[in-house]
Amino acid sequence: MSAAGAPDRRFPGLTSINFVPVTELEQRAVKLGFAYWQRLQGTRKFPARGQIRPNEIVAALSHSSLIKVWDGGSDFEVRIAGDAMNCAYRAPLNGRLISDIASDLPLMASRWRRIFGEILATGLPVAVRTRAGHDLPETNFSDSEAVFLPLGENDNTVDHLLLFAQHERRTS
Repeated sequence: MSAAGAPDRRFPGLTSINFVPVTELEQRAVKLGFAYWQRLQGTRKFPARGQIRPNEIVAALSHSSLIKVWDGGSDFEVRIAGDAMNCAYRAPLNGRLISDIASDLPLMASRWRRIFGEILATGLPVAVRTRAGHDLPETNFSDSEAVFLPLGENDNTVDHLLLFAQHERRTS
C-alpha cells in the first residue's frame, strides 16, 4: 500500500489462486515433477517418501519442496526448499514449520494450510495457479503454477507432501 492507502501499482489487483486439473499443467518444472511422481506412484494411490531420489529429478529440484506432515496435519514442516522456492518468498522456508512461517508469510501460510488439508483429506494431488496481487507483498513473484503431491507409506495416510512450483519474478 502507498502512504495514502491506495494499492501499490507494482502489484495490481487482489491475489487469485485458481485450482486447475493436473492434466492442464503448463510449466516445465511442474510438469516434470508431476510426471516423476506418477512414475513412482505405480498402482498405489501415492508413492512413499523413501522412493524419492533427488538425482532422478535434477531438472526440477530448485523448484521443489519436501514438506513433512506433523501429527496428522496439526502442522507442517518445510524440510527442504529448492533455491527457486526460497527466492520466490521474502522469508526463508527451509527447516521451518508453517505455523512459524505464518509470522512472515501470513497469507501464503493460510493458503498452504487449506491446500495441505485438502490433500490430507483426499490423498489426491492439487494443482494451482496463483497471480500475486497487492495483498501479497510477501512474495517475489507475479505468477506461479504449482502442484502439491501426497506421499505416504500406505494408501491411507499422507505423511509428506512433495511440491513443485515455477514462479515468474516480479519486475519491480
